[in-house]
Amino acid sequence: MKCVSRFLLLCFANPIPIPLDPTMVALLPPIWYSCFSNFSDHPFELDGKLWFTVEHYFQAAKFADPQQRARIYACPSPMTAALMGKDRSIPIRADWDAIKLDVMRQALNAKFDTHQQIHDFLQATHPYPLLNYTAFDPFWGQDKRGHGQNQLGKLLMERRSRML
Repeated sequence: MKCVSRFLLLCFANPIPIPLDPTMVALLPPIWYSCFSNFSDHPFELDGKLWFTVEHYFQAAKFADPQQRARIYACPSPMTAALMGKDRSIPIRADWDAIKLDVMRQALNAKFDTHQQIHDFLQATHPYPLLNYTAFDPFWGQDKRGHGQNQLGKLLMERRSRML
């Protein structure tokens, strides 16, 4: 997948104009596979494995059970990995809330270290704020009304600031 910049520095295969504040660079929902999305097809190596997506790595890291981690690693798509990571029939790590931001940071760093094109694209978004635009996840994103913590956007801006 190539990054295409056609509307407000959005990076996805088939841009769809949406009304946004022009001072924001929006990360569209994962269904559009933005190159900044955790679902994007940008494999990277971390912890001795080649991970297909950030989503695979992040969801697998939730579990101490090596069999569950292996099942998520082998998922055919990031959506399947996300669904398996949300399954609570197998308990998540006790320290998950304390480490999840660091886990995401490590995965994003590995992804952007591996792929120069998206590294450069992220750098080119400076000085604009990055918004993970989603109505479904108020921790990692933010909805149209500005509700949500936008932690993914913050981590991407943190990464970008280290690149400048």
